[in-house]
Amino acid sequence: DWYYYDGSDFLKGSGVVAYNGYGYYTIKDLLHYMIYTSDNTAYQALWNLLGIEDYIELENALGIPDFWEPARNNKLWTPMRPLDLGLIWQEIWAYKQTGSPEAELFWHELTHNLFCEIGKVVQGADEIAHKSGFDEYGYHDAGIVVRGENAYVVVAMSKRPLSIVNEDDDCIHHV
Repeated sequence: DWYYYDGSDFLKGSGVVAYNGYGYYTIKDLLHYMIYTSDNTAYQALWNLLGIEDYIELENALGIPDFWEPARNNKLWTPMRPLDLGLIWQEIWAYKQTGSPEAELFWHELTHNLFCEIGKVVQGADEIAHKSGFDEYGYHDAGIVVRGENAYVVVAMSKRPLSIVNEDDDCIHHV
């Protein structure tokens, strides 16, 4: 499937898609830009193309409060609790275990992206799948740390990015 960017999906803080200007993108391109560079316009384009019904179904199945409501009311980001992110990452791990080509592509994108804040404090990981970002509430990085046969869901939320936190700060705890 192809998507034509005409500027209508532009969001502030955007990256590659808005920078490149008008043109055609595949769904795979949009997924890559959304995860790899945290491209807000790619996120908005996917939202508009694919809808949010599957997310709402997941939210209800996990018992997560309605985190899409602010987005439906034209607010860019939604408040989430660390528990909410952890539950979503458990589902991402379960999806990876299916071994489907789509799951493998998604996992690849999550393990090959920028801004790995979790990597600043996790030592000895074989692999880290994550997505970091920030909003008006603070900085966050959430994901899965794989060590050998074990996988751990990790959620970090802070008022500042972990990359500027000093080792002497009380908030650094190596995992």
